[in-house]
Amino acid sequence: SGRGVFTKAFEPFLFEVEHITPPVPGKEKVAIQQLKDAIGKGGRKRTMHHQPRAACFIFEPLVLGAGGMLMYKPQPLDEMISICRKNNVLTIADEVMTGFGRTGKLFATGHLRNHPDIICLSKGITGGFLPLGLTACTESIFQAFGSDDRSKTFFHGHSYTANPLACAAADASLDLIEKKKFMADIRRIHARHLAFIKKIERHPRVQNPRVTGTIFAFDFQTTANSRQSSYFHPARNLIYDFFIERGILLRPLGNTIYVMPPYCITNEELKAVYEAIRELLEKVALVSHH
Repeated sequence: SGRGVFTKAFEPFLFEVEHITPPVPGKEKVAIQQLKDAIGKGGRKRTMHHQPRAACFIFEPLVLGAGGMLMYKPQPLDEMISICRKNNVLTIADEVMTGFGRTGKLFATGHLRNHPDIICLSKGITGGFLPLGLTACTESIFQAFGSDDRSKTFFHGHSYTANPLACAAADASLDLIEKKKFMADIRRIHARHLAFIKKIERHPRVQNPRVTGTIFAFDFQTTANSRQSSYFHPARNLIYDFFIERGILLRPLGNTIYVMPPYCITNEELKAVYEAIRELLEKVALVSHH
């Protein structure tokens, strides 16, 4: 992940990786070129063993969560995965946040033509009820560990591996996912997010309003020169407390406000969240005039 305050304490123990620009609108060509450079000048630069310089490409598909709910289209990611495949670079999709319906399909990679070699899953697999994570991979990767020689086993485990209670919660959650109402609720929330965006998109405090699936986000501009989103923006606590006082739990990423509701949320509950956002926009606008 990105280097910053969350990883600072561990920097002496981290190995170096190359970061590339996310392929957000307007940055697609930059991101693709940076990926080619990281692999080795478009894949032409190889080691003596004819392997690419990069081992793998790790990405959050369509939505970068902790990065500020940054959203981008499937097309550039499709091209990036294709480049990796042609150059023997493994692709790893972090679907911990985007999986299980968040982006409008069961998995965000379902929007793509090219699929990753490895998918990391968690959160939605139990509906957030209990912690559970898993990694899914292609058959070829699985077979790399397939052997009668036990010394070649991928020995990895901890005390709570395959915890029965968490697995039971996942089973129950997957039962709900298989019902028709599951995708119907996701489409309903998506449609209401889009309708609400049209009502606030021209507000001077609203910057870069965006929706992917059930995720709605915008950057909250508090002063004329604060158009940039920042995790440590001082508005964060003001925004958080404002919604808590109204019985709404939102966790702003600095001055980035996002709504990522449970799929069982009612239309009335969504309306209450939207009305609170409009109230915040008007109250801050009034305060700023004094």
